[in-house]
Amino acid sequence: RPAQVVVPDEESSSLSSAALQRAPPPAAGDASLLRLVGARKRTIVLRSSEAHSHSLQLLDCHSAYIYVLASVRSVELVGCCSCTVVVGAIGGVLSAHYCERLSLHATAAAARIGNCIDTSLFLCVNTPPLMWGENHRVSLAPYGTVYRGLREHMAAAQVCAQLERNCWARPLSAARRPRESDEPMAGLEGCPGCSLHPPAKYLPFHVPVDVPLEAADGQGVPPVCELPVAYAEALAACLRRLDDFHKEVSALNGSGMREVQHALHLRFKEWLVRTGNMRQLHDLMCAHGAG
Repeated sequence: RPAQVVVPDEESSSLSSAALQRAPPPAAGDASLLRLVGARKRTIVLRSSEAHSHSLQLLDCHSAYIYVLASVRSVELVGCCSCTVVVGAIGGVLSAHYCERLSLHATAAAARIGNCIDTSLFLCVNTPPLMWGENHRVSLAPYGTVYRGLREHMAAAQVCAQLERNCWARPLSAARRPRESDEPMAGLEGCPGCSLHPPAKYLPFHVPVDVPLEAADGQGVPPVCELPVAYAEALAACLRRLDDFHKEVSALNGSGMREVQHALHLRFKEWLVRTGNMRQLHDLMCAHGAG
């Protein structure tokens, strides 16, 4: 089956549509496949113009930030390490196999996770996630990402954002021994190596491109996917603390204000370097300048 192959541009630290190497179009009736192989230390953004209605494969990617801001048929991740991956909406199955230190944010009709280590899943999935193989330190949390066009992409993929349809916290294990009862095992019971992300540590994930207009104006952006009460309350408490901090800083003047600003700038730079976001920021600035 013909595939569209994405090859990282070694001369650039980011990948745009200009770097896509496309195979001949698939025959009528064939699913169009977009494959990204071996991306290293790159920030990659694929929008609807490149990825709409495609099946997507991410293979052997390392230390990459990958944003798929589109409605796609399916997504498969294999052997990805130290990556952050955001997918807008998947009409079929999201699969992640043999991945390590992966942060995965996606909405999907279904999800399959196998043999993953130190992986964080932020999901809106309309069927219980299927866990198979040996997973270690896999955490599950509700999807909290917002970008411009997400609602339309979820509608196109027919993924429901309502809380009662989101099965993120009810994984099923394909590796467990069957019980005498035919009823499926709900919740995290029977899914070794998996746990729920603590609400107190939950934060929304901000996509650095296609920012909603409300966020660009400095306003809060409500989540597209409804959050469970515990997570919504924890997030509201965090926002209140941030607002209180802003008020305290605004009350300062003169040298006090300058000292706080200097300390914040230093800590922010340290955070950028420690988390790898300094490279991502550089990638985005280069891509913006090229655009």
